[in-house]
Amino acid sequence: MSPLDRVSPGAVLIGPVLVGPGCIVERDAKVGPDVVLSHEVVVSTNTRIEHSLVLPNTYIDTDLDLCETIVNGARVRHLPVCVESFMAAADAVLLNLAASGDQRLSWFGRVAAIAAPTLIGPALAWHVTRCHVAGHGSGWTLRDVVSGHDARSKVLRKTPMLVPRPRAQRAAQVWAGLAGLIDLAAGRRRWFGSRPCTPGHGYALRPEWQQMLSNSMVGLLHTTAWEDVPALRAESFAIADVYATRLPQTRRAWALVSELMRAIGNRGLQNA
Repeated sequence: MSPLDRVSPGAVLIGPVLVGPGCIVERDAKVGPDVVLSHEVVVSTNTRIEHSLVLPNTYIDTDLDLCETIVNGARVRHLPVCVESFMAAADAVLLNLAASGDQRLSWFGRVAAIAAPTLIGPALAWHVTRCHVAGHGSGWTLRDVVSGHDARSKVLRKTPMLVPRPRAQRAAQVWAGLAGLIDLAAGRRRWFGSRPCTPGHGYALRPEWQQMLSNSMVGLLHTTAWEDVPALRAESFAIADVYATRLPQTRRAWALVSELMRAIGNRGLQNA
């Protein structure tokens, strides 16, 4: 096992197994025997892998059973029958996490981004005025956010964006999200993308996650993330962002809406 990997205490490894740098094995996953996870491989919970080779930058979803296979992103070579399968990206069952695709805003997204600040402009002005009268700042602040990573110089690119103030309350975070529409209209971010990350947090991430997020635009809306250790929260967010930004735009939007509806439903049941 590489010292740069992360294996959940609830995962089961049956040797011989090689776990390369940047790999993540979630709880209740079973890996081995005779398995090689090369590097930057994510094995989700309740998945079993035996007698297989998993090539770099591969995401493997939950509840899968892979035996005597070579897995390369969304492609699976079944060795006993010499058959190769290819999973559609929309399925998100097997996914290539390598940076690819056009991360720019679509014309529809850009038009919506320009129209939205026009509609919510009066509300933002009212919020700023009310905060000024009350003697405290608005719900957002202008901060340098990581907008890319130079592979050669290892330097993070920074762009000023409107983000929630540190330790902001839920209402202030909502106002900051509305203010973020201004950045979206200006082309500095997109509707669905990675979370705003300060340079300090960006440099704290492992190099492989920095590289995977290097071509991912910062988004206004983000996918949910799991975490089992609070100290690894930033890395968990990076994993969720890498996964989400490799999905097609429509799939990403639907996944986010589904998660929001599920969260609202669970909160309603708890209140009842």
